[in-house]
Amino acid sequence: ERLKVALRAAVQNVEMIADLADIKRFVSRVSLGAVEIGDNEVRWHGETIKVVLADRLIELLKLGSDITPLARFLERVMLNPSKVAQDELYLWLESGNQPITADGKVLAFKHVAANFMDHHSGLFDNSVGQVPTMLREDVNPNREQTCSRGLHFCSYGYLSMYTHSPDGHTMLLEVDPADVVAIPSDYKNQKGRAWTYKVVG
Repeated sequence: ERLKVALRAAVQNVEMIADLADIKRFVSRVSLGAVEIGDNEVRWHGETIKVVLADRLIELLKLGSDITPLARFLERVMLNPSKVAQDELYLWLESGNQPITADGKVLAFKHVAANFMDHHSGLFDNSVGQVPTMLREDVNPNREQTCSRGLHFCSYGYLSMYTHSPDGHTMLLEVDPADVVAIPSDYKNQKGRAWTYKVVG
C-alpha cells in the first residue's frame, strides 16, 4: 500500500520507491550493509543469526513495519565482544519488553540516591547527562553471580522488586548493547551490568 501511494505521488521519491520495492535493499541501506535479510533468515556480515531478534525482524518485515531500530540494535549487539553477553541481551530484551531507540540502543532504568549517586558505592554520578564509566574487565561477566561488580540497570518491571529510599530518584538510561557485560539470571532476566551507559532522564 505504501508503494502504491509513493508511485501515485505528484513528486516521486525515487529512493523511497526503491526501498519499498526491495526490502532486502532497504535493510542493507539502513544497517550500512551489515544486516542482510534472506527468505527465512537474518545475516550479519554474512553470518546467520539464529536468535529471537531474527524472527522478530522477519515478522516486522512481513507486516510492513519499520525495522530500522531493530537492524541497528542487531548491529550493536554483534559489536559486543562477548558472545555470552550477546545471547543474554535477547533474554533481557524479551523479558523486560524494553524499547529500542532509533539508533539501536536500549532504554533502561536505575534507582539512585537523593544526591544522584549510586546506592552501592556512592562513587558514580547518575544525574542527567552523565556517562558513568568503569573498566570493562572490572565488571563481573558471570550471570549466575547475580549481585556483583558493574554499572547496574534494569527494566521498568524490576523497579518494584526491591526497596529503595523514598527520597531518591529513578533515572532513565540509554545503554549501548555493545557495552553490556552480563544479564543476571534472577528476577527473570530483568536487570543487567554494563561498563558504561548514558543518563538521559
